[in-house]
Amino acid sequence: MTSQFHSQNRKELADKLLPGSLALVFSGKAPLKTGDEDYPFFAERNFVYLTGITEQSLILMIRKEESGEWSETLFIRPPDMLKERWTGKRIRAEEAEAFSGIRDIKQSAEFDTLFNKLANSGRYSRLCLDLFKFTPDKPDDEAYLMVKYARNIFPAITIVSIRPIMKSLRLLKFHTWKLAHVSRV
Repeated sequence: MTSQFHSQNRKELADKLLPGSLALVFSGKAPLKTGDEDYPFFAERNFVYLTGITEQSLILMIRKEESGEWSETLFIRPPDMLKERWTGKRIRAEEAEAFSGIRDIKQSAEFDTLFNKLANSGRYSRLCLDLFKFTPDKPDDEAYLMVKYARNIFPAITIVSIRPIMKSLRLLKFHTWKLAHVSRV
């Protein structure tokens, strides 16, 4: 897949968000196996659909203004040569831009400050998250932890799940792909 494919997917998501929406999509984290070992990591599928990146601990932020204009930021982990010896090389800003087409790339340490500034700005009335659990006893992922945080700190912001939007976008792409390939047979 090309960066244009992922850019178009983000545009389609942004088009479906209501003005005054702040959307966050997390790539996920590997579950802990033992004290110093994680299970293999698999990125959240909707994050990959929107960015083309399969690395853990990344955050995509899409802001849709009241005017209808939208912008996007990708938060990546900073390089850490010591940790990378054990866990593998982390994606760099240039690579993230090449995969995703996102130009505004920031370090993950900047996320909390920017999110709090935006949530306090009064420009956003909705926090849109990719919320889904197979069973209620599944541990909370980053999106559910963000729900708890936002409800506590920013009670005026409405929490919205973008899962139905993502499902419709991905289903449409699959049917379009299927029709194109079946018609060739």
